[in-house]
Amino acid sequence: MIESLSCKYLPILYLEFTSRSNFLSTGRFYHGLGNVKASQGLLEESFNFHRWARDHYRLTIGRQHHRTADANVRLADHFIRKNDIEGARYVEASLEFAAFLTSTFRELLSKAIQAYSDRGDIYYPEKSRALYKRHKVQVMLGKFQDARCDAESSLQLHRQARPEDQRPFESLKDEDFDSTIVFWSR
Repeated sequence: MIESLSCKYLPILYLEFTSRSNFLSTGRFYHGLGNVKASQGLLEESFNFHRWARDHYRLTIGRQHHRTADANVRLADHFIRKNDIEGARYVEASLEFAAFLTSTFRELLSKAIQAYSDRGDIYYPEKSRALYKRHKVQVMLGKFQDARCDAESSLQLHRQARPEDQRPFESLKDEDFDSTIVFWSR
């Protein structure tokens, strides 16, 4: 069923499943479908599901909840991917486009990092992943000092989650950070 679900039917599903009283019935549904679509290579549909999940989480459980943070990280992934595809365009980007990137990537990831931080040490794998992704954005934007700080913090938290993994930061990939996080928060 999920394989045949098309984004053109989502407005109907959105109206039918949206419930401001229960984030599980909608936000997690969209988040999970976004992950499924991403695994199938249907990235635009995945983006839409993740955006809807984030919007629903914001309405039902707030901007500072860790589920909203999870959706923000996924959205940042989509924005990073789109920039990678348009890499040549980024090199010649105007200041306006760079400002858009700054406000989009960094804002989403900074909000996620703050939400994870507000919960103490519970979400350190998630915080590590968000710092890792923000490091990638900082490098893209030429903010190398900020990127280095994020890399150091991310590596420290990653080693808390995986003490046996002593590889240098530069050899770590998205999958290394995702593997430390329970599947429903990926």
